[in-house]
Parts: sequence; structure tokens; C-alpha cells
Amino acid sequence: MFLLYWLIGLAGMGAGLTGIFIGLLGRMPRFVGSPQGVRRAVGTHIQGRLTLVGGGALFIIAGYVIMLEGCRSRFGPKQAELDIFNRGVEFQRKAQWEQAIECYTKMLEAHPEYRQARVFRADCYEKRKMWTQAIADLEILATPISEYIIGRCYYGAGNYPKAIEQWSQYIKNYQGGSGFDVDVYAVRAMAYARTGMVKEAVADFTEAIQTRPGIPKDWRNRSTCYMAMGEYDKAQQDAKKALALAPDDSLSHLRLGQTLLCAGECAKAAEAFRKGFRLPAHDGNGQADCGLLLWVATARVSNGAKPDPIVTADRFKNDKWAATLFSLLTGKVSAEAAAKEALSAPSEDDRRERACAVHYYFGQRLLLAGQPDAARKEFKQCVDANTDVFARARWLAAAELSRR
Repeated sequence: MFLLYWLIGLAGMGAGLTGIFIGLLGRMPRFVGSPQGVRRAVGTHIQGRLTLVGGGALFIIAGYVIMLEGCRSRFGPKQAELDIFNRGVEFQRKAQWEQAIECYTKMLEAHPEYRQARVFRADCYEKRKMWTQAIADLEILATPISEYIIGRCYYGAGNYPKAIEQWSQYIKNYQGGSGFDVDVYAVRAMAYARTGMVKEAVADFTEAIQTRPGIPKDWRNRSTCYMAMGEYDKAQQDAKKALALAPDDSLSHLRLGQTLLCAGECAKAAEAFRKGFRLPAHDGNGQADCGLLLWVATARVSNGAKPDPIVTADRFKNDKWAATLFSLLTGKVSAEAAAKEALSAPSEDDRRERACAVHYYFGQRLLLAGQPDAARKEFKQCVDANTDVFARARWLAAAELSRR
């Protein structure tokens, strides 16, 4: 609207200037044939001046308003818009991602240049696993940290080659610069491991350890890679280093136990699993696997006669899938029934992981029953189904044990 007023004012100024020019011409004797012509020319001149003044005033007022609106849009949002943004922040703090995204989107519709809203919305998209939308926002930001997070989004989406490409470009562009995140070596190593590029994964984990040696997860993950490569001594050393840094980490106890199993040291492996199993359980910390493998290791030591008594079905009552695997291990559930339950997992990756776990623990059951050839066939199915280093290392440990 103000732009329309500005254009009208500009047109008025043009008309006024034209009137003045015509009036001036009319006052010149060679253009006027009578006194009446002079008077008309004077009138036109006066009207032109009035039109010029009016048009100029409208032009100035409209231009000033447009300037104010432009400055307000460019240099800062209105208070009402800031209130919407702040509501988004509150929703984000409460992990109410969809409501937060809605608030940030409203802010960006009014002020596409408001970077903080785009940063926060990208974070919400990432939390909601809306990888495509998160990447779109991050690409607009075009900062070193956004380029790093784009790789994280590709990783979360399971596009490991693209994540590797993104992080490799990030390292090439920003290595050694201010704000360079050395965590990139550890996360790229994870992507390499997921695609079976174990040597590259070891190289990156080594780089990460050299730059930040106090992170137990890096030592534990490199231990897994060494185990997948069959370098069990190095795998044990890294697992022990991880435990020295974090004695209460069940996954590190699990990893040490697995490396000891590979070396045929079942009694020592059982002790590592026992320590991990006694730690508090929480999602993804390896406590359940420690319990299952403790049963396996102690049964192996006693030729199936005396599995560790602390491993009972009651210990897995809060983990339905672990309870199913324990029932499979102890012969109370068939492999077919366990495989059917594995199909109920929410994602394709989870279903594949669970299917391998069925082969793995059924193989352990066959191994304890004195059927090593049948057990090796079960373990081989796990290994053949995975390029993921972390999964392969787990199944390879069992395959190694079955040969002894």
C-alpha cells in the first residue's frame, strides 16, 4: 500500500513539474498571442507548483514509511514476532518438537534472514529425524558447524557414504582452523565402520584418540574394529583402556569379554561379563548382552552344567527382547518363534539386527549342545548378513569360539 502511495506521489511530482514548465512557456511573449493567454499560462504555472508541492509531500511521506518498514524488517522483528520465537524456544526445551517447529516457521516466514530461528528449527528437525528438512535449513545457514551437522543428518538417515563425503569435505575445508570440531574423526570413523571400511575406521578412531585421549567410547569402538580385523590383543588393550577411563561402562565390560572369548579365555570373559551385568541397566548400555554372554561363558567353562546362577529369566523381565533371547538360549523358545518375534521390530535395521541375534544365540545353544558344525552355520549367517563392523565383530567373536 505504501509503495502505491509512493508511486502516486512520484507521478504527482512529475505532473507538477510539467505544469510549471508549461506555465513558464506560457508567460513568454513569443508563445502567447493575447493577455488572456498570459493569464492562462500563469494559472497553469501556479497549478503546476501546487501539484509539485503536493506530489512531493506524498512522495516524501510514503518513502519515509517504506524506509521504516524496510529497516524494521531488515534489522529486527517486532515484539509480537519475538514472542512467537520465544514460545518456540520454550517448546524446544520441553522436547515438544512439532510445536517448536511451527513457531520457528512463523518467524522465518516473516523474517527469512533470522538465523537463530533457522538454527533452532534445524535442531528440532534433527530431533524429529526429519533429515531432509534439517539438511535444507542447514544448507541455507552455510557455516562450518552447519556443514558438520549435515553429515550427522546423513548418518542418522543411514546414508553413510554421503555422511563420509560430507565430513571429508568439512575436514578438507576447516581442518586446523578456528572452531574446527575434532569430533568429526570419531563420527566419520563410525560411518566407515557402518559400511565395513574397517581400516579407515581404525585410522579415524586413532586420530580421534590422539586429539582427545580421555574419551572411553573412542577406545571401545576402536577395540571393536580390531576385533573385526582379528587383532584380538589390540582389541583387548583398547577395551581395558576404555574400562580404565570409565569403570562403570557396561559396553566396555562387554567388549572386553568378547575379546577374551575370541582368545578362548572363557573364565576371564565371564568375569568381565559379570561386572557389566551387575551395573544398572539402561537402554543401549550393553547390560542385557553382558548377562546373556555371562550365561554362555560360564556354561562354556562348565560344559553346559553350571551357568552363572545370577543370570535368571527374572533379570530380563523389563526387556522383552532380551527375555526372548534368554529363553532361546535356554531352550524354552524355538528359533522359529524367536525369529517371528524379531519381525515385530520397528525398523529394517532393528529387524536385521534381531534376526542376527536369533542366529547368534541359537548358535550358542547348539555349540553348548555339542553341535559345533551346526553352530558355525548359524554364526556364518550373522556375519554374511552384515557389513557393519560393530555387528560383524559380535558375530565373529562367536564364530571364533565355535572353532575351539
